[in-house]
Amino acid sequence: MKQTSIQKNILSEMIEQLDLPASVDRKVRDKYISLSNWFGRENSSLKDISIDIFSQGSFALGTTIRPLKEDEEYDLDMGC
Repeated sequence: MKQTSIQKNILSEMIEQLDLPASVDRKVRDKYISLSNWFGRENSSLKDISIDIFSQGSFALGTTIRPLKEDEEYDLDMGC
């Protein structure tokens, strides 16, 4: 079945509404880096160990979607 221009526009709009905004993506990546740096701070008992915090699940796969309500939070998983 051939998609019409209207169907493509509807699908594009749905994807845009569900997709993770670039600002949130950057914020999440910055938080992972910040947490790794915190573990490596000078007065940390873990400073001599290389700690790598990384995303898992939907964020790692690029399939994270926005929460349905504005006051809800993203469900993001991380590993260490």
